[in-house]
Amino acid sequence: VQLNETIEIQTYCPGQTIIDLVTSSPYGMTHSGISNPSTGLWIMTLTWTPLLTQAGPQGFCAGAIDNSSLQSSPWCITYLVGYDSPNLIRPTLVQGSASPIATSAVGRPSLNGTNICFHYDTTNATVFCYDAGYSPNVIYTGYTIVIVTNYTWTPGQSYYVTLGDGFASGSVFCHAESLAITDKTFWRFDIWNPALSSTTTT
Repeated sequence: VQLNETIEIQTYCPGQTIIDLVTSSPYGMTHSGISNPSTGLWIMTLTWTPLLTQAGPQGFCAGAIDNSSLQSSPWCITYLVGYDSPNLIRPTLVQGSASPIATSAVGRPSLNGTNICFHYDTTNATVFCYDAGYSPNVIYTGYTIVIVTNYTWTPGQSYYVTLGDGFASGSVFCHAESLAITDKTFWRFDIWNPALSSTTTT
């Protein structure tokens, strides 16, 4: 898969221009020339198609040099070649409980704001959320994520669950994160109403 990455450099001093980027990059990565699309903004495009032999972490570092031969602080990024973020599989109900299962071992995300939210199916209103970044109600164990709640569900009501970006974090290198799940059919469940008997007596 071809990677196209755009590097943006900003300058803030009058007359300052970027004349070069000193880079350390993976084998096969090409760099475009430096362009200046607007005042104080400089752009370089990276293009790279990794080889099969480059599977694993591949680093790229760069530092900008201006027209006074001053160099910026270097910065680096690590590309994970051949590693996918964990996907979450549609939960299967087992004796009234369900847990999302990932396609690889997962752990707690490093950022807050990665929420799991429960919603009313009829109105889409949010019932409650847990922040997976720190909530003890969200437990990561191997490939499985367990959500524990003491919420009192409404009999006869239907609910669905949404998961924010990065709800599950991979276990290798820099921990690739799962994508958000907003499809209300992914994890939907009904609460049985005992007042509505499934049998009739005479």
